[in-house]
Amino acid sequence: MFPERSRSVVIGVVATEFDWYTSFKDPETNNDTDKVFLRFVGECIEAGKESCPLAELAETKEDLTEKLITSIWAVRDEPAALLATQMCGLPRSSMRCTAPRAGRL
Repeated sequence: MFPERSRSVVIGVVATEFDWYTSFKDPETNNDTDKVFLRFVGECIEAGKESCPLAELAETKEDLTEKLITSIWAVRDEPAALLATQMCGLPRSSMRCTAPRAGRL
């Protein structure tokens, strides 16, 4: 609602793995997922590096889309969990690290 107040955005999901991989309760819930994702990427590139740090990864919407999809598939194939304290050690992290780090990646 107030993007100017956001320093970081985390997109996540909570799902039961068994249900997710074996059945879809309502297949229509994913109808516009691709459109939303492509719009997000396009808006990010248009906003530029100052407003959308992901724009640093590519010059065009197509290149950024490819890089993000590759990253998403990599996490799908090899999931990783990050605690907030671990994210503080990541390069370009905008999080303020007030707690001691739990570990490094």
